Amino acid sequence: MRYASAGIVGLGLAVGGWLSPPANSAENPPIAASIPNATMPASVGLGRPVGKSLSVLGKPTPTTVRAQSPDRNPLLPPSDDKPVTVVAASAPTEAPAPTPVTVAEGDPCLECGPVTCIRGPAGNLYGTVEFLLWNLRDSKTPPLITTSSVLTRNVPFIPGAIGSPGTVVLFGGDIDHGWTPGVRGTLGYWFDPCQTLGIEGGAFGLEHRGVTYVAGSEGNPPLFRPFFNNSPTLIPPFVGEDVQDVAFPNELSGVVVANLDSRLWGADLNLRKSLCYGMTRRCTNYSVDLLGGFRFLSLSETLQIDEDLITRQQVDLGPPPGTRFVLHDEFRADNRFFGGQLGATAEFRRGIWFVNLRGLVALGGTRQEVSIDGATVATAPNGQTLIRRGGLLTQPTNIGRYERTVFSVVPEVGINVGCQVTEGLRIFAGYSFLYWSNVVRPGETVDRVVNVTQLPGSPVPFSGPARPAFVWSDTDLWVHGLNAGLELRY
Repeated sequence: MRYASAGIVGLGLAVGGWLSPPANSAENPPIAASIPNATMPASVGLGRPVGKSLSVLGKPTPTTVRAQSPDRNPLLPPSDDKPVTVVAASAPTEAPAPTPVTVAEGDPCLECGPVTCIRGPAGNLYGTVEFLLWNLRDSKTPPLITTSSVLTRNVPFIPGAIGSPGTVVLFGGDIDHGWTPGVRGTLGYWFDPCQTLGIEGGAFGLEHRGVTYVAGSEGNPPLFRPFFNNSPTLIPPFVGEDVQDVAFPNELSGVVVANLDSRLWGADLNLRKSLCYGMTRRCTNYSVDLLGGFRFLSLSETLQIDEDLITRQQVDLGPPPGTRFVLHDEFRADNRFFGGQLGATAEFRRGIWFVNLRGLVALGGTRQEVSIDGATVATAPNGQTLIRRGGLLTQPTNIGRYERTVFSVVPEVGINVGCQVTEGLRIFAGYSFLYWSNVVRPGETVDRVVNVTQLPGSPVPFSGPARPAFVWSDTDLWVHGLNAGLELRY
């Protein structure tokens, strides 16, 4: 058996040598040479059946085989030595590779994988500058300046008093602040090249805007400061609508000025986290981000009423002619809000156009501060001057500084429509609305009830109700308007 086995092996080697193709030549090129860019696997040999797959990088590739001459390879069918193309069978089925998103070479977002890229315009650092034209909610004050068509005191009512025939309110009630210009800026930075987590801060401010009313007269038309007189111990007692004269025919000439100014500004700082943007941030047309952080708001308002009048003749037991009076009433209210906020921003894009929405709600405390002060300076014809604290609606009973903290809610919404001008520049315009609950405003801290026994020249010492008095009065503020600006990214 050992010799038989050796003989069989030897026969096999002899037959194998006879069937082997001759050495490489121009007439018989190697098989691998006919397959472009291919390397013949080491396992390819004599025993490889014709028609099996030769693959390149796992893909089926047609195989070209040079037919041998009959005298060289009698086992092959006759041939005219022309190349014969054998179509390879399909390679084993494999899962198709995912199609990568096309991004520019060197794009930093390639670090995030083949299906993640920068959202919208490029750049991790961005900033916006906006011009604002906003309107504050009207301020409310009691009637502060009046006039009357009645030019005599010989009537059963008091000219200029609220409710008297012929009385017209010149300043007071709902005070319109008008449209106020301002600016707003935002600066943000994405921590990662795929813009999934960032930080954003912003601030806005409206122009210091004042509403001023000035009236002066030599006596005609008459001018008055109305109030409610609550002096039951006065001789004779008096309780009801009354006035303090500023100008009246043949008696007084004077000027009265009322001014109400406001200043609103604020700032916030937020973390920004991507919530939803489809498969990619640039390759889809929408994105939604969560915002969370801190908000600060400041509202400072001051209401002032000033009088400068001179007596022209003595009335009853009043001051002699030529006596000058300067009165000043001042009510100041400051509100400072500190709180945390949570919200979201969403953007929808179509070509170069985009729309973004923004909504936030802040909860926190508002520190309220109210300051009330006043003074009267009386100068006699001989130059003697008397100064006392308190004007008309500010008296020792309400003059002072008052503070407290209350809970507030501050929601804000906005919408912008814009255009992507370049990769790093966008322009936009939109509308914003901001609401602030539980603020104190100066006009609503005015108590128009006055016990005139506190005033100089009273025939009796101060007695009776301690009026005017200070009482906390909360209201709500809202501000809304238009905005337009640009955004830069780097």
